Amino acid sequence: MAVLIGTFFLNSDLPRVGYLPINYADIKALGISSFVSKGMKWFSSDLTYGSFPKRLSVDGKGLFTNNGNNDKCILYISKLNYNRKIRLYYLKQPDGGTFKISVTRNKKDSKGYFINTESKSLGIGYIEIFSQNSSSLNVYNIYGKVALFGVYFKNESYQKDIVNSLAKGGVKMNDIANLDRDFRREWFRILKPTLYILNAGMNDRKTVKPRVFEKNLKDYIADIGYGAPNCKIILVEPNESKDYLNTFMPKYREIRCNISMINSQVFYYSIPENIGDYSFFKNKNLMLDDQHPNKKGNVIIGKALFTFSKKLKSN
Repeated sequence: MAVLIGTFFLNSDLPRVGYLPINYADIKALGISSFVSKGMKWFSSDLTYGSFPKRLSVDGKGLFTNNGNNDKCILYISKLNYNRKIRLYYLKQPDGGTFKISVTRNKKDSKGYFINTESKSLGIGYIEIFSQNSSSLNVYNIYGKVALFGVYFKNESYQKDIVNSLAKGGVKMNDIANLDRDFRREWFRILKPTLYILNAGMNDRKTVKPRVFEKNLKDYIADIGYGAPNCKIILVEPNESKDYLNTFMPKYREIRCNISMINSQVFYYSIPENIGDYSFFKNKNLMLDDQHPNKKGNVIIGKALFTFSKKLKSN
């Protein structure tokens, strides 16, 4: 499943990162290395999507501890330090713990801000810190119960030119459905997406019955609309896999088409119909394996979706 928040431009010299989950694979993909002390735990795959605090994230990703003892999380952000500010999102919770946050610039640490995450009820908190020309973002002196969700890179020179990718890498829509819906609506209210590309179902195709997939998809789209009512949604028909006809994907296709016909904010885009079916991708050497497009195939898909999104923006 993939999401795009904001507008984007292929000729941009610098990536407009926006929200980035604190997740090893996601930060590594952007050239960010990290140091996490032993007392901190990733929202790993052995934690179910309905578990606490994973279920309160926007994408099932984050970092937490239930008994922090001077723990830390350091993100080395020099490749993204053209951004003026970083906003760190964390969980507000009863009996919540504390931490400090600073940046390192020219080998000197900035003033550390003390954050107390204790709250009467569960909620999404954030702290914003000036980060331009910094080499690292430092979250340290972590004590007690603390959960960190992600960071948002901000730059006043571009307000909407930001691209985010959530819930990629083998995640099922059926897993995402187990995340807290009230929190998801609040996430979308905070992040304010203007365009959302929803490419879901490939990993569900063998095990999740169409009626369940339909409910999950409708609920998710409803949550986007609740949190960001002006957001346009591109509902993508994924590239065909080799086993396409032996899965629920043909039924999923009918579901996507029907949803886009009854919701004025949802726009259907079919990769098989607009670019080509499995045989086309295979014959053109655009497949990495029987399911995933390779880099060349993904570039073609990305450009096609970019063109489609520009048409929506102009209407």
